[in-house]
Amino acid sequence: MSFSTGDIFLFFICLFFWYATPVIYILLTVYGILKKKEHTILIKTLAIANLLIVCNIIYYIVTLNDLSYSDSHLCFISISLAVFSPASFSLFINNQKKTTFYTYLILFCISFFGYNAYYFSGKIAQDHEVMIKSSLEKGNLEKLQHIFNNGCPDQNITLHYLRIMAKDEIYPQQSFNFLLNCMDKNLESGYSSNNFSTYYQDAITGDNINNHLLNLLVFNYYNYLNENDKKNLVVHLISTINYQSDNKERQQIADRLNILIDNHPELTKFIKVDDKYILLMIEQGNKFMINYLKPYYSINNNNWLLAISVLSKDNTKIIMEIEKDKTILNIKILSSVGGIWGTRDVELLSYIFRYGSADLINWLLNHSLDNTAKFDYQDQIFSYDSQQDKFYCRNYLLEYISFNPDLTDKSTQSISLELKKRSRCPATSD
Repeated sequence: MSFSTGDIFLFFICLFFWYATPVIYILLTVYGILKKKEHTILIKTLAIANLLIVCNIIYYIVTLNDLSYSDSHLCFISISLAVFSPASFSLFINNQKKTTFYTYLILFCISFFGYNAYYFSGKIAQDHEVMIKSSLEKGNLEKLQHIFNNGCPDQNITLHYLRIMAKDEIYPQQSFNFLLNCMDKNLESGYSSNNFSTYYQDAITGDNINNHLLNLLVFNYYNYLNENDKKNLVVHLISTINYQSDNKERQQIADRLNILIDNHPELTKFIKVDDKYILLMIEQGNKFMINYLKPYYSINNNNWLLAISVLSKDNTKIIMEIEKDKTILNIKILSSVGGIWGTRDVELLSYIFRYGSADLINWLLNHSLDNTAKFDYQDQIFSYDSQQDKFYCRNYLLEYISFNPDLTDKSTQSISLELKKRSRCPATSD
């Protein structure tokens, strides 16, 4: 898409008039007063009209939430005065004394009623919203029933307020009961924005949840979920725990799943764990998830157990095993998986440098068990300047420690310097 000089000029002209509207309006009004000063009735009408305009603008700025930010005030004033400008503009173009008053009055009335029809309806809607929220905060069911004509709001409105309330502790249990009872719980199962099971799932897995709502969902409304809903709920909770980056948030979601399982043990059948999943968790270094799934899966692979000990920072156990048999540092933990691991199989030594503690890594270095030079490799990169491949000497262990989440910057720097001394790569190598 391209813009001509005329388009750009028109844009700046519109921008100018948009922000210059207050000045233009004032100039037109002042001009009209000076030009028609002998017309007493018109002058009085102008004074009353402008007083009404100022009162209108102030009233809506003070009462409308959308205008509570100071940045929006100038924009609102410009829009308001633009709406009333036709009446003021008529003073500039109409030179007939007899018709000037009526033209101004008609145009002002049209602007005034149109302006208030638009903004006052917004004020009424806002007051209605405030009244509903206030009744929900107080748990005033009589008021809520009166607002909704002794019935229920429609599904979209019900969900709107349930989502607003879900994370805020201010709302009492009876308000949740009122809205949850209004929901159609027989909608087709599956992920849908207006589905009860979807709301149930989203509320349980949210960052925060009102404790009254949590209790209601666990005890009172659980039976409305069918088998597929329950399966999707558990799978989604497990997935959420897995993908959370913060352990505190992981524990928060895990606690909610535990509450559900404690009260509805049948949910455990939906926790599906196999070797492939555990191996993926080991590859990702997801200690939290591995520990959480222990009650639901037994790990018998000794190599994996060693990797889990590395993740758990069980340095004493790892050191004892190495002292018994140093060759276990060469046992394969992961097959070639790519990414940070490169195109090679991952043995225990590499895994320690990727996920182990600084104490364990330094113990290996102090006992010369790192075999750093073995991890040197040639990296081939195409150079656009020379139009040829360039080769760089790199070291896997250096790369692993740079991604180790448990090493401080100071530890990483110290270990890195030691590895560079032991690597055969030239000191000037990138």
